[in-house]
Amino acid sequence: MRDKCICRRQQGVDCLSENCPYELLDTFNSIFHDLKTPLNIILSSLQILELYEASGKLYQDNTIIKRYFKVLKQNSYRLIRLVNNVLDVTKIEADLFNIHLVNLDIVSLIKNITSSVKDYASTKGIEVHFCSNVSERLLAFDPDKMERIMLNLLSNSIKFTPYGGRIRIKINDLGSKVQIMVQDNGVGMTKKEVEEAFNKFKQLKKNYKENEGTGLGLSLVKRLVEMHSGSIWIESKKGKGTKFFIEIPVRLVENSCEGCNDVNALVEKINIEFSDIYETL
Repeated sequence: MRDKCICRRQQGVDCLSENCPYELLDTFNSIFHDLKTPLNIILSSLQILELYEASGKLYQDNTIIKRYFKVLKQNSYRLIRLVNNVLDVTKIEADLFNIHLVNLDIVSLIKNITSSVKDYASTKGIEVHFCSNVSERLLAFDPDKMERIMLNLLSNSIKFTPYGGRIRIKINDLGSKVQIMVQDNGVGMTKKEVEEAFNKFKQLKKNYKENEGTGLGLSLVKRLVEMHSGSIWIESKKGKGTKFFIEIPVRLVENSCEGCNDVNALVEKINIEFSDIYETL
């Protein structure tokens, strides 16, 4: 049986115990807030569409339906993203989450992911560049989980990089391991924010209210990287941008890969992972 947490949270002192009732309350508040926001937007959009229909204007202007359908779809994706993250983190903690390693060219996969998000980033006025010191590198990894890792990091960079910014993805073959870097020239993080970045439910406050959330994404990324026997860390300075580094060991497994390059599935994942980057109507 776990020991009861006795802390000084009420006196403004942070508690490091996993059993702290105040931390648990903050956890649930974060989840419910993140669920409530898209649900409220979905409900409001439906109410506005009903008003347009009652006034007879709904079918006079096709752009009205398209605009609000886009909002409904984006916030539905955001709900899916949150539920997926909560379920996956819970499965990992319960040791019920598995990865499926296959031998693939990681350079090709990450290059394809980068190309897939370029158009989206350009709508935000952000340039995305890819480079690698090798043309290909075969190693064992779970392509589905690697896509999720990269899309989460790219989504994070896009959220906190202003219009006219740049994001760079670089692969370095280090022999026994491969290093992946995602760099942006966005708002950056303080030392405290870097230390808390991978903590579950710790949302970094970066003065972009529209990008608030539970902070589950980076926590999940760290766990997925570690399930590949890899490591991840951050280098950042406030106002100077952020660099995420991932290192994955080079190893091969005996297997065959079928259906690993599903373009439609990748597009769907981009829609889900980028769903919490809100656009103004």
